[in-house]
Amino acid sequence: MKRCLMRVRLCAALCLASVVCHGHAEPVVASSHKDSTANMVAELTQTDTYRAYAALLTELMPFFDAADPNGIVALNKFRFSEPSRQKLIKVFGHDHPLHLKGTRKKNGDAELVFSMDAWHDDVLEVSELTGKAEFGRKVRQKSLVVKVPFVRSNDRLGSGVEFSQLQYAENVHKGSLGLWLGLNRFTMGRLHVRHGPSNTDWEIGDTSFRLETKPHGNRVDVAFESAIDSVRWPSDGLGRIHLAARVADLDGKLLATYVAGQRRVQTSDLAQSALAAVIQQSNNAMLRAMFRQGLTIDISDLSVQYHGMTAHMDGRIAWPPGLDLSAPEQMLTQMALRFNVSLPMAMVDMYIRNIVGTQLRAAAQPGQVISPQQLDKAAKEQLASMLATGLNNGLLTVENNTLLSTIEFKSSQLFLNGHVLPTGNANP
Repeated sequence: MKRCLMRVRLCAALCLASVVCHGHAEPVVASSHKDSTANMVAELTQTDTYRAYAALLTELMPFFDAADPNGIVALNKFRFSEPSRQKLIKVFGHDHPLHLKGTRKKNGDAELVFSMDAWHDDVLEVSELTGKAEFGRKVRQKSLVVKVPFVRSNDRLGSGVEFSQLQYAENVHKGSLGLWLGLNRFTMGRLHVRHGPSNTDWEIGDTSFRLETKPHGNRVDVAFESAIDSVRWPSDGLGRIHLAARVADLDGKLLATYVAGQRRVQTSDLAQSALAAVIQQSNNAMLRAMFRQGLTIDISDLSVQYHGMTAHMDGRIAWPPGLDLSAPEQMLTQMALRFNVSLPMAMVDMYIRNIVGTQLRAAAQPGQVISPQQLDKAAKEQLASMLATGLNNGLLTVENNTLLSTIEFKSSQLFLNGHVLPTGNANP
């Protein structure tokens, strides 16, 4: 199952990335995940599949990044280099899995229609990839849609993973700083996971990720939104999960320098181990520069539905200019956080009942059965005690059967509804 999941992660990412050469850089990876991420990347980069897709990306990326209609039409005669051809043959059995047709429109714009052959091996199966892109003549702009009906994998134990209805779309233009700005969107119809030995299934329903970048002068605002329609597992599930956040006033010149550096590295001839190290160094340098200039993340909605009830929070996390990431404690001591939280009382009651039920069963004698009446009585007492403490101390309020509170962390102290919590070492 581990091998199956690894290969699906690889293919799902790379089959889309093979034509999504839209000029955006690698994501900045937090250093706390450095070891696990590095191990996974090291394992993936040793596969023939990765090498083939990396070769394809390296040779096609300059055409998509330049977005020159003349260059797009010239792709009709494009041929991969001999080293790349050998890598493609290892995976696809031939050296022409990608089919490109560029045409010139009457207004001078260019259109590119493309597809990539379906393929499979003893573990992995990927459907045909199709797409269409348009490139403006007068303004450096492009629109792109890429579709992959499915990516699936199965192992000999009956376990499997399937992604369905994958689609990437973008509508962007190149600004004065050399950054591709605009709207990017990824959607997935379903992710289904089957664990053969235990005969259990879980799935993630319709999923979307939306990223929009807008310039104002030499600054850039970045808005991010993600939504998952549902998450189901054998015993339970969640309804809609939604996140909407915004990072405003980023330094456009800093971003442009970072993206240009990433592009040079990604299209270089560095060995994979050296490439990963250089990209990580670049990511860390970008993070340090961002925090030195100050960073604010506004979250307009973070909500989760459960059994028809919705928990919601919104707020802001901010760090002042001058933060030194070489002193990690500054991340906490100089952080300012404020969130408004709302929870339906029915959801709070359900949570308390689950906690109390677990406690009662853990304390029960062997063979002792906890009756519904015992659980109900203990849960009501626990909830009443919690509410009395919160309400009497001004930490919580209840309106329209909804529990409300404001969580703040500032000057290394934690507050609920404006009241500092009596703790000697507050951590948010």
